[in-house]
Amino acid sequence: FSYENMRGAPLKELREKWSDSRFFLGKNKVMQIALGRDSETAYRPGLDKVSQALAGQVGLLFTNKPRDEVLSFFKAFKTLDYARYGSKATESFEVKAGLLDLPFTMAEQLRALGMPVELDHGKVRLTRDFIVCEKGDLLSSEQSHLLKHFAKPMAYFRLSMLAMWERESEEFEVLAEGMEAAMEEDEE
Repeated sequence: FSYENMRGAPLKELREKWSDSRFFLGKNKVMQIALGRDSETAYRPGLDKVSQALAGQVGLLFTNKPRDEVLSFFKAFKTLDYARYGSKATESFEVKAGLLDLPFTMAEQLRALGMPVELDHGKVRLTRDFIVCEKGDLLSSEQSHLLKHFAKPMAYFRLSMLAMWERESEEFEVLAEGMEAAMEEDEE
């Protein structure tokens, strides 16, 4: 599987839901050596093809659940979370001038993040409208922190099944479009 916007808490929940299965995340080269890099060193026939598919942000799922159940679950699975630095903004977000529903202790931190704020009788006031991000922007560290302060999640944690190996038949199947082409490039 490949993953986007990996977070610890959603992965922990996923592991609890799938407690009868095992998720492995680690260095691709280490997982490749464990599975076998070629047909001669493969732990079981066909696992060398799984090994060749390990590139980029990927992991392994070991389960006894039926193929269709796994595919339908992960096709629908996504969890909304806060975007991090370098993520693409999924929508524009603007904070209107006026009193903000934030504790006065946040004023200095908001100023450091670029927001024009002042304290007004112990309340945080935004002196003018402030655009945090525009749709499609690559988020800066400051923008991602502001989105979190204003409870505006913009990232989805998802897993996509790329390929599978079935123990009984020892057959490898590519599930994601473009996966075969990427594997052939790696072989060259």
